[in-house]
Amino acid sequence: MLRITLRDGEKAIVNGAVIRAVGRTQIAVENQVSILRGREIMRPEEATTPARQLYFAAMLAY
Repeated sequence: MLRITLRDGEKAIVNGAVIRAVGRTQIAVENQVSILRGREIMRPEEATTPARQLYFAAMLAY
């Protein structure tokens, strides 16, 4: 089991669904899913260097 804590207003993507926390939230994931927390998500305009472009491509594939 994976436990994730999200701050108030923080977003996460779980298998393509965007989830936004209302208040401090804890999520317990009991099976295998793809998860990206808000601080791990990069917008296309932020991919300004080769390393960032590689991260962006990997993030989209994930």
